[in-house]
Amino acid sequence: MGIGRRTPAPRLLDVVGGISSVVVLLAGVFLVVTLSERGRGDAGAGSPPAMAAASDDASSAAQPVPTSGLASDSPTASADPTLTPTPLTEPPAAPTPRPTRTPKPVVDPRPEGTPHYHMASGHLGETIVNDEISIRVDRAAIPATYDFGLCTRADPEYTEAFAFEITESWTRWKSVDWVFEMGKQPFVNWSEDALDYGNGQSNVLVACHRPGASTTIVIYSGPLEHTDVPEDYEWTIR
Repeated sequence: MGIGRRTPAPRLLDVVGGISSVVVLLAGVFLVVTLSERGRGDAGAGSPPAMAAASDDASSAAQPVPTSGLASDSPTASADPTLTPTPLTEPPAAPTPRPTRTPKPVVDPRPEGTPHYHMASGHLGETIVNDEISIRVDRAAIPATYDFGLCTRADPEYTEAFAFEITESWTRWKSVDWVFEMGKQPFVNWSEDALDYGNGQSNVLVACHRPGASTTIVIYSGPLEHTDVPEDYEWTIR
């Protein structure tokens, strides 16, 4: 009988333990609900970084972007003239050189052929005919106006002087001239008057001479007019 009275004590302890478990469970649920409600209330005041970034992106996407047209209407931009760049002045372009054409050589309608050389020789006092031209050289008196110091001033060795009368005639040419040499020294020749190269005209010429040198006279002549073939004349007179 005594053993049957002791059994209600363990049962009472089991009931109390179950109630405690229920209370702890309800307290946990209440705590979770309370924290959840606080999280929802704080979302309006501040949001996590991820949600704030999403909110900023949405707000920036919704705002219109200013265009260049709005900037050009700004009174500050239009009022300041220095904002407009001054155009640079470019130097004028150099003219492009034009290619020049090399002129073609002009062909002479009257080409010169091989020159004709006419040679003749003779003595003083003779009329020497040489093809179309004849020459005569005679000894003559030295003109009174001649300066004998002319020869020595040119060269102290030229102490002698000889005078000659030269006459030239021709039958074909309109104008002819001649050059006188004696001893290959034509630069010491002298004439009282300007030489007259007229047809048949005589001229007196004084030639300086060095004693012992050659007295051979050489006269070169030729026409002054153009000829198809050059004509050169030469006389050797001793």
